[in-house]
Amino acid sequence: MSSVPAAVFTERGELKGDSNDGTYKHEFNQAKGKMADDLKIIVSDGEELLKAAAHASGGSFTAARAKFAGRANEYVRGSPWTVIGVAAAAGMLIGFLAA
Repeated sequence: MSSVPAAVFTERGELKGDSNDGTYKHEFNQAKGKMADDLKIIVSDGEELLKAAAHASGGSFTAARAKFAGRANEYVRGSPWTVIGVAAAAGMLIGFLAA
């Protein structure tokens, strides 16, 4: 029987292990970076939406909301498992804080 090495993370959240799993480390770290970039874009779009809401002219708010919804939809369709993981983590955090 072969043993599968346990995933171990560095202080920066990067996956580390032996030299045989270098491809997996690279893929994991690449996916993590892409997810962080995508989340930054979503947060930026959310900030634009809040700024538009503060200035609340009907047209600019509708345009900002449509842009945010489009980007969020694109991200969810492109990375469904990431979104599921983030939603599960948020649910567990809220549950932990509520308990």
